[in-house]
Amino acid sequence: MPNGSNHVPRGAPYSGTADMKAQGRVFLLIAASVSFFVVVLHVVIATIGPSAYTFFGGERLARIAVSGSFAPVIQTLFLAAIHAVFGLYGLSGAGVIRRLPLLTLGLFAIGGMYAFRGLSAITQALQILQDPDSLPFRVLFYSLVSLATGCAYIAGTVKSWGWLQRDEEMNA
Repeated sequence: MPNGSNHVPRGAPYSGTADMKAQGRVFLLIAASVSFFVVVLHVVIATIGPSAYTFFGGERLARIAVSGSFAPVIQTLFLAAIHAVFGLYGLSGAGVIRRLPLLTLGLFAIGGMYAFRGLSAITQALQILQDPDSLPFRVLFYSLVSLATGCAYIAGTVKSWGWLQRDEEMNA
């Protein structure tokens, strides 16, 4: 094999694996951080009450909360718990905490849910372009953050695919 060749012998480890894992880890840490921020945000919203529900687009929840019901608080804290699990899966995929069950599937599912939620940005952007006063810009911003977070979960999982699979095989 001539010097300077990019040929990698069959069976030899690919030297880019560590870089791929590092990139995947960064994406998963970013995604997990956003998930944990969403947890804190939901706890703050539940604590503040009706005015926070209204600001973040939950007018119906605000009306229910004003009537004295605890349902909005329970729903909001339930969403916070779900996002906490999402964040834990991101940390697990990044190797920060122990491996969680069905990690690879979970990371793809979480990324898919965030991305699917974020796709509403398309219709929201079109709506804002047609009538700028029809929707607060912050609603579009939330969708874009969700889309970016979903992409981070998916990209992190794809870039970490090899070592995630090896870990799954060793733990099976």
